[in-house]
Amino acid sequence: DPFHCGGVPILGNPESQLYSPWFLLSFVFGTVVAVKLMVVGHIACAAAGMYWLARRRYELRPEAAALAAVAWSCCGCFVWDAAGGHATMRTRLGDTLMAFRLRENAAP
Repeated sequence: DPFHCGGVPILGNPESQLYSPWFLLSFVFGTVVAVKLMVVGHIACAAAGMYWLARRRYELRPEAAALAAVAWSCCGCFVWDAAGGHATMRTRLGDTLMAFRLRENAAP
């Protein structure tokens, strides 16, 4: 954007979606459909990550892990950010997957 703060380079901006694998959906489906698919994809990843984390790390029953997954992936913060178009905050949905993988690799 050449008019914002004297110009902001898209390649050097850490909040740019250019490096996201989800960005490729824009070329296939167009921007409007791609953004909707990105939101659904991020929510699905968040739910899967929380389910696995709850089951493996915290050893919850499947019902409790499913409730945790729904609560995490559909919490107000993420829904509000997705509705407002704050794409940079959607990456926080993947924190559970990272926590699960880090914990799994660190366990003896």
